[in-house]
Amino acid sequence: MTKFLSFTERADFLREVVKAIRDGVKFDALVGGPSPIGSDEEMIGMGEVSGAAEDYYTDALDAQLRADGRK
Repeated sequence: MTKFLSFTERADFLREVVKAIRDGVKFDALVGGPSPIGSDEEMIGMGEVSGAAEDYYTDALDAQLRADGRK
């Protein structure tokens, strides 16, 4: 049986996927080989992506609250 995710569930899923990837790189940057741009640059890029995913999640929650008439 297929379960479809709601708008906020999709935003949360994206946030969790990005966090899992960022944590993997953060705690073991050599898994899969070293980054050709360097680990510091890779973490900066991951931080930007992670921040964007967090912002999207927060925006999704705010939008859902407004749509529900709770904000």
